[in-house]
Amino acid sequence: MEDKLDVLIIDDDVGICETLADIFTIVNFHVIIAHNGNTAIDIIKQKHVDVALIDMRMPGLSGVETLEQIKKIRPKIKAYIMTAYANDSLLQEAKTLGVIDILFKPLNITSLI
Repeated sequence: MEDKLDVLIIDDDVGICETLADIFTIVNFHVIIAHNGNTAIDIIKQKHVDVALIDMRMPGLSGVETLEQIKKIRPKIKAYIMTAYANDSLLQEAKTLGVIDILFKPLNITSLI
């Protein structure tokens, strides 16, 4: 039996989380959802996660702040930032923190998978 990769979807938009969860489940990922950065950090502390998809703009902690905290806990996690807004300084900061890629919304699902 093939092991499933664990993907953590972090986005305050419930619809996006549900849609991505459905897609990743179909392609054989185990999906965990967090609707804010603090919840995501708590999950990372308790569970193994292979990949994190992090929305850039969320209430409370931003995506970059969330990424920074996640990387302190799990430095080797593969992380992607999702955004509908191009903010060069935040995107550069995310790259400095080791984000694999910046994914612009609306997401290209084929490329994402």
